[in-house]
Amino acid sequence: MCSCGTSELTLEQTGEKCWIQRASFTHADLHDELVSDLVALSSPFAGCGDESETVCYTFLLLGDQNAGKSTFLHAFTNAGDASWLALASFLPIVSSSFLNASLLASPAAPPMDEPPFIDTDVGRATVLLTLEDFAFFCSEFELPIATEELARLARGSEARPAVRYAQISLIEIGGDHLDRMMASAGAAAPATVLQRSEQLVRASM
Repeated sequence: MCSCGTSELTLEQTGEKCWIQRASFTHADLHDELVSDLVALSSPFAGCGDESETVCYTFLLLGDQNAGKSTFLHAFTNAGDASWLALASFLPIVSSSFLNASLLASPAAPPMDEPPFIDTDVGRATVLLTLEDFAFFCSEFELPIATEELARLARGSEARPAVRYAQISLIEIGGDHLDRMMASAGAAAPATVLQRSEQLVRASM
């Protein structure tokens, strides 16, 4: 059973050089027992949740350094913010999670040039909506996602049961981490970190 409401932004060290911040939100009236599992982020490289009842969309977030990308991602879990009701009026969020990771930091202290967020290598926000609400949002704001396809998913078929939810993942890659990815041949970073980061970016294309 999930714990409804908002979790405060946490900071933990999960490896010698890895620092992670997490936050989450679960709507008290819209969730069911499975919802928290659908959007829980165990790592910055976690895949989509249960795809039997969920369709997943992944987007890469672009912007200048210190432009507010982490603040934007955190907004989807920050139910205590004054602007939360305005956001929720457009996006009736069932559940959401935020994860911000600094993967190659000093083990002594987390890098934090712009508190309260650590310097991002990989940041993610995952938002769960009902498919009906997501289809309405796409139609209302003329997003380039075919509403006919969403309607087909809602009906289901012999090959796939009816889809109930849309899971939206927003990905941020920090500038320094992107530089390491671009120069991966001579990077000091473990190859697995850079390869998994590249796979994450490719998933959003």
